[in-house]
Amino acid sequence: MFFESAETLVLAILFLVPGFVIKSTECWFIAQRSLVPSRDWLGLLSLSLLNNTICFPLIRILDQTRLIESNTWLFLGLTVILFIPILLGLLFARFHTIQAWPDIFKRIGLSPTHPTPNAWDWKFSQAWKAPMWLIITLKNEDTVAGLFASNSFVSSDIKERDIYIEQLYTIQNGIWKRALENKGILIVKDEIRHIEFMEAEDEQG
Repeated sequence: MFFESAETLVLAILFLVPGFVIKSTECWFIAQRSLVPSRDWLGLLSLSLLNNTICFPLIRILDQTRLIESNTWLFLGLTVILFIPILLGLLFARFHTIQAWPDIFKRIGLSPTHPTPNAWDWKFSQAWKAPMWLIITLKNEDTVAGLFASNSFVSSDIKERDIYIEQLYTIQNGIWKRALENKGILIVKDEIRHIEFMEAEDEQG
């Protein structure tokens, strides 16, 4: 067998699973490059070590398996490898959302690599926070103007960069007017040349 004993299996779980849970939870809320354990194992190991340091008192209790009931052992085990890692993943996602990490690193003179893999994901992650006006220029030089808000959608899959705008608008003399006959439009990636973004503090038209 790959694992020679139950102790080896437990150690493998403790040093691999928490990091994977933390990163997977964070990826639910932040667009990042795809997680590949065979490539990212060192980062996952580091996250697991952080988790295990926080959970050290619980791990010490788990090590004393003869002193506790099986139900308690199971609950503590799930807390270490699942519940606490999920909370840490949510915390890291929140720090990323409020841009806390860059501010912290700048104060100590460091400039870390941005975790968001590309400008598309970075810009549209900001668009979720507040509505934005979009002017999309298509490859045939036509333009589409619309409101990107809570009912709009953009793909985070690098191979499928399509976008759904919930409400079309026309622009006349710089004034945005709602296209009443259209509720929205789906534009596939192969049709997009470039996109202009503008803040939409107040809906016009």
